[in-house]
Amino acid sequence: MPASRRGAAMLAVAVLSCVPDHAIGSEEADDATERVLLFSGVELSRTWSSLFGGFVWSPEGVKAPGFALKTMTGAGVYRYRSGVEEITGRFLLSSVLPGWRFKQDGFEASLFAGLDLQVHRLHPNDPNNHLAGEHAGIRLSGETWWEPFPQTMAQAWAS
Repeated sequence: MPASRRGAAMLAVAVLSCVPDHAIGSEEADDATERVLLFSGVELSRTWSSLFGGFVWSPEGVKAPGFALKTMTGAGVYRYRSGVEEITGRFLLSSVLPGWRFKQDGFEASLFAGLDLQVHRLHPNDPNNHLAGEHAGIRLSGETWWEPFPQTMAQAWAS
């Protein structure tokens, strides 16, 4: 396994090991409060495909406002043209984002900011693409959920 993938995998394992067992909903929990919200997804298009997943941990419970920690890991493949050559890119990403959740009467907004690690490999090499290689930076993320009616929900997300 390349060093960059090992590093991302080690980060994901480290984050998961920092969440207490009772936060994940073990039988030893002192109450029935759900503290972890798991998520995953797939993105598919003609030139792009990716898988991602993670969790949001809220010490006061997923239904309560307040502090939350979001982690996300993903990987994918994309294609593009550079001149006459088709380039295939592969990426791996991992993010750890502390944040805050706001809730009120059928509306929820969450804001997160934290460390984002990405690795992009291109084949064949494209010297004009500055995305290639390993990068560390800051990821900002915002999410909203709104239930205007009992059978209706709208959601928006930006990162």
